Amino acid sequence: MIRESPDPSLPGRLREFHERLPLAGDPPNAVLSLPDDRILYLAAILRDTPVPAPALSLEEWQAFLDHLRPHGVYPLIAYRLRSWPEDCRPPAKVMAWLNRVFLYAAARTMRAGRQIQEVVDALEEAGIPSVLLKGPALARTVYPDPALRQSVDIDLLVRPADVPAAEAVLEGLGYSCPTKYFHLTPTASNNETFGADDGRMPVELHWRLDFALDLSPGTYLEGVISRRVPVESDGLSFATLWPADHLLYLAFHDGFQHSDFRLDWALDLAMLMPAVESKEDWDRLVRASVDLCTRDALELTTATSALWTGADVTVPPGTLDYAAWPAATERERGLWDHSPAHHNSLVSYAWLMLQGQQGPAAKVRWAWRFVFPPAEMLVAYRRSGSRVDIPIAHFRRWVSIIKYV
Repeated sequence: MIRESPDPSLPGRLREFHERLPLAGDPPNAVLSLPDDRILYLAAILRDTPVPAPALSLEEWQAFLDHLRPHGVYPLIAYRLRSWPEDCRPPAKVMAWLNRVFLYAAARTMRAGRQIQEVVDALEEAGIPSVLLKGPALARTVYPDPALRQSVDIDLLVRPADVPAAEAVLEGLGYSCPTKYFHLTPTASNNETFGADDGRMPVELHWRLDFALDLSPGTYLEGVISRRVPVESDGLSFATLWPADHLLYLAFHDGFQHSDFRLDWALDLAMLMPAVESKEDWDRLVRASVDLCTRDALELTTATSALWTGADVTVPPGTLDYAAWPAATERERGLWDHSPAHHNSLVSYAWLMLQGQQGPAAKVRWAWRFVFPPAEMLVAYRRSGSRVDIPIAHFRRWVSIIKYV
């Protein structure tokens, strides 16, 4: 079904909706401070429904684009506007700038692709199945051009038992990880970040999808990996999540783990949602979201995508009738009470982390490590390799925590 151009009431509905899930920006929801004509034009671009461009000066066009900087949508804007009628495009100088951004994104995508292939091949040669997550995978599966979806890192999921061997593979490729959380706090984290000194993108090595702060049984993760989908795209060979699994993961990542929302995430969902083709598959997806404490996150993120992109017309009728969905569990409601604040509230952060620890002993162990972390977890607070610096590093850490609170 063809998506309709946004109606004039959309800016008001978006401002009301995003009181619950703020958009990225400084301040949050900065995009929604734009005049209505600019919000409607942006929504039309995200829906790919050509409308006449607003009459703006070059300075006003630049201000409009500046508001979109945190949202990762410049390449997509350039790609879509190039095919629109001339009266629907910005002035030539603005289009020239957007086209330069797109060319840079295309070159960056090619470099990232070579890096992804090197890492995936090395893991496979070591007998380690991996799953490419989020932006780099979506760029090469659901977007018409991989340059349209840019990323700052490469996220790869492996089985927990394969993490030590995967660490060795990455180190053999020239990456390093100053703090290996898998060996220190495996149930309080879900990934380690490996960086390189030669300008390559960081690689995040995941061993959990972190549904409901690791309340999901290990058998679910095994199922996710067994359902991985092989991909041959843009000269790359890799595996990614089955579409329904990817939707659940994105809902949790975008709607629960983060305190604000980016418009490229709305596009990710809009591109991925049609891949869950039948109403029966959607019903199974919703039931799984309840079991994994991601039901409300799935509603919030798909509703956001539908508002901005018109993605509701790409799924079976009745799919996004949220009133007909089963209710979230009491446990999920409790988690959601703390989710919006966990980035700036020590109480909410600690409460959520404790929920992810299985049993009293694990909770006590997490609390002890939070108060007195091992030296390996103090890298960011160390100023020298001397053991004398360790207690000072503890002090620096607590000063930063007090500021955080």
